[in-house]
Amino acid sequence: MMHAPQSDPQAQLAAVDAAPDLRRSASGRERTAGVVSLVVLYGMLYAAMAARVSVWVGLAVYVVAFAMVLAWRSHHLDAARRRPHTRVENGLQFLAAVYLAFPASTLLFGEGPRSTAGHLVTAAIPTVLTGAYLVSRWRK
Repeated sequence: MMHAPQSDPQAQLAAVDAAPDLRRSASGRERTAGVVSLVVLYGMLYAAMAARVSVWVGLAVYVVAFAMVLAWRSHHLDAARRRPHTRVENGLQFLAAVYLAFPASTLLFGEGPRSTAGHLVTAAIPTVLTGAYLVSRWRK
């Protein structure tokens, strides 16, 4: 009967120390990029709704906004040494993508709010959800 070879305890401790730490927090550059992308997302959605752009420009704005939301998820899934997504984070990211339908209804179909306050709120909903997702991913 064969037994697994016994390792020396020092080698085992060295292997544990070399293992990746899944609790690495986001770098300052990632946080800055996240804040800048949130400002761009909010500004882009609000400006396009307030200017009552054409359907084609509205479609382009919607596609860029949707790509920004999904790009952050893709970044976090591909980032090395990061913890897995929690249910809350998955839900926030999903809701951010779904609630882009509010500004899309204005951009693509001309439906939705006509006031400045309505545009501000409509643009804020997916932006706040995306921001909550990013902040939850930035914690250790």
